[in-house]
Amino acid sequence: MEDPSTRRQLPPGYIETLEARIAMLEGLLRDSRPEMALDHIRPDDSNPSLGEFEAAPEVESDVTRMYFDTPTAPATASKADVPVMLERLCMSSVVGSPAYFGLSSPLTFSRVLGTTFKALRFHGPGLTMSGIDIDNTVLGPIPRPSPAPLPARFFGELLEGAYFDHIHPQYPFLHRPTFRSWQDKVFAATDRGEVPQPLHLFFVYMVYAVGALVSTSSSPTSAEAYYAAAEELLEQVMSIAGLTCVQAMLCCAMYSMRSMSGASLWTLSGLALRQCIELGYHRDLDWPNHQTDILTVEMQRRVFWVSYTIDRSAAFSLGRPFGITDMDINAKFPLDLDDEHISAAGLTSHPRQADSQPPTLVSAAIHGVRMRRIWGDIRQAVYYDERRGASGGGTAIEEVRSKLHCWLSRRPTVQSQHGNRNVAFGSDKWFFLSYHHAKLLLHRPSITGASRADGLDKSSLAKVQLECAESSAIICTIYRDFYMQSTALYPGWGALHVLFVAGLTFLHCLCVSSEVRRMYGKDRVSSVTTACTIVLVIMTERWAAAQPYRDMFNMLSEKTQAMLAQQDDRREPRLPLVSMEQASAGVRSIAGLGMDDSVRHLLADMVQ
Repeated sequence: MEDPSTRRQLPPGYIETLEARIAMLEGLLRDSRPEMALDHIRPDDSNPSLGEFEAAPEVESDVTRMYFDTPTAPATASKADVPVMLERLCMSSVVGSPAYFGLSSPLTFSRVLGTTFKALRFHGPGLTMSGIDIDNTVLGPIPRPSPAPLPARFFGELLEGAYFDHIHPQYPFLHRPTFRSWQDKVFAATDRGEVPQPLHLFFVYMVYAVGALVSTSSSPTSAEAYYAAAEELLEQVMSIAGLTCVQAMLCCAMYSMRSMSGASLWTLSGLALRQCIELGYHRDLDWPNHQTDILTVEMQRRVFWVSYTIDRSAAFSLGRPFGITDMDINAKFPLDLDDEHISAAGLTSHPRQADSQPPTLVSAAIHGVRMRRIWGDIRQAVYYDERRGASGGGTAIEEVRSKLHCWLSRRPTVQSQHGNRNVAFGSDKWFFLSYHHAKLLLHRPSITGASRADGLDKSSLAKVQLECAESSAIICTIYRDFYMQSTALYPGWGALHVLFVAGLTFLHCLCVSSEVRRMYGKDRVSSVTTACTIVLVIMTERWAAAQPYRDMFNMLSEKTQAMLAQQDDRREPRLPLVSMEQASAGVRSIAGLGMDDSVRHLLADMVQ
């Protein structure tokens, strides 16, 4: 920050640090020289900046309550309090003192966020809104629906169940018993003819909106209408700095993952992660948490790791940098314990400690975080270290492969423990899907035209191509099984990206590798490509944003199979498959929605 009068650059949190230090000194002065106490001094009304602070509504964050008993440090302090206050003062430099920042207070910040969320309403995967050249017949602005009233309690409980059955096991940033208490208070106030508390009402509407996306048959109205009702409360909720603010952002992210009208997921995940970092949730500090209950600590850990997970997924899909590196994190994982056993009063059960113990509803989510950390190793080993030699790169890749095998072998058997067959996440197939997707992330740069000169000999390259083809075929088949067996799977940008790129990788390997063509006969090729096509068709029926991906894959699949049918004439398949003139509309639409380097390189090989 810059001092407007002197133009001197000041460190972050400079004013808040001074305020805390002054309060500490005033307390010590009061004890030793009571006659010199400064309690009678008040801001000068003639000072406009102080007048703004005086008139502004006071917003107290959970971090403020945690580390400072009031929005400013206590006015009375004894010498015994000095170590505690110094501890809190140090914490203020870690978390950035989010209690207020003058004109950039949480209230002002909430208005900016509210405007951003309401402005970005497009037919798209919600992954990014950076695209410029988008086909408006498929993707474009949509009208804002009218806010929906609360549904009947019966439908509300169905929507709550859909959310916590399908979303919460993967992204457990809410506490179900706490949400149920909010829901009870909202309906109780409504029954009395009173206006519910905005904070409680916002989260009820957001959970219902996401639940309606997951299970449309459980809702008497559209998910967009619930989301519109929540948007009207967004500004008030965002003004409550701290944990609640991050949870609100993540609720919006859950909606954007599955809706055509949410805000940019890239923007949301970045905001949530930066807020977590500012609040210090990425660090576990040595000093004790002052009067912080176990539930608050657990929710802080959960919101950080959920934000981390979404950021990693968005960054890899778009080929963008991570919001935080693993070396900057020492936060512990959340306790592997069901929500019902965690409360402000303490734990009512022991957390899961060993792989042999029965899993909980959050076991799969925690194991998913471990995979995202391996993604960081993949990016370091393959994408960042461009100057490595062949042996050095091979060693790093083998280390990552070993971590992936270990991750798969330690997977929790969540599906058998909490058997809901309509939930894909946490099933054994889901873990295999995640494993093979990571293998593609690890090996795909070696098979594209931009990266083949990385020291691989012909035999090693053929082996990598076979592995990529196998992983791609497995991903397409697993997605087909998921979408044919479950009606609750709503297509999201993550599933669309993983499936589409797996299909492209399979076609690419068929065209460039004779070993892959010998391994996969025409019937098996038809089976894999049909599996991918079926899922893309289902996605497009439920979600118009998938249409460019479906059309592009169909075009490339037909060309590939036509070329393979001519092999009897000893004509080897050759890239590119189609010209840019033939595929320009599809490439433009996909690029507009967000394209990472692996997709770009694959398409560059196949479309010219």
